[in-house]
Amino acid sequence: MVEKERARLKVQCEGVEVQGSPPETWILVADIEIANHGASNAYITRKRGKLSVAPIRGNTPELDDSCDILLPYPFDIIKPGVEPIHVAVYLEDAPSSFRDLCIGITSSRLTMHLYGFIDYETMGECWRLPFRYKWVMPTIQDNISEGDLAKDINIVGGWDKPCEQGNGEYRIKPN
Repeated sequence: MVEKERARLKVQCEGVEVQGSPPETWILVADIEIANHGASNAYITRKRGKLSVAPIRGNTPELDDSCDILLPYPFDIIKPGVEPIHVAVYLEDAPSSFRDLCIGITSSRLTMHLYGFIDYETMGECWRLPFRYKWVMPTIQDNISEGDLAKDINIVGGWDKPCEQGNGEYRIKPN
């Protein structure tokens, strides 16, 4: 009975946004959408996430290698049947050039990961919902400006889900 009535969170990545004006100053921001598709409230106990760039041959980042993410107030409780909430996750370890980032991804030298987890309590049980996405982007034109590329990044690329680990939730022990 509890299984049918509990909260069920779902995380989706909506895209990335380039804030600022490449090539001078820019920040890459990923948008995570969190929704409760269950029947009960989800009481958020811990939430972590990270947007990072790594060499393609490097190790897949560990979920614990992430930072606390802020949910907009009052969303430490996510109610069922309401509009999803959106959370921004910022790229921390970006190359100095936006073009270098894009060329690195399209040439398969670099990869961009968005990963983390949300722990929540519902109906007296604790659950963890991990998420792990990888940005994929086909080749880009050599003559496209960084400004145009920044405007079109969601047209020329997108999140591929899941990476090697599934994005399914599982029961955890209470803190």
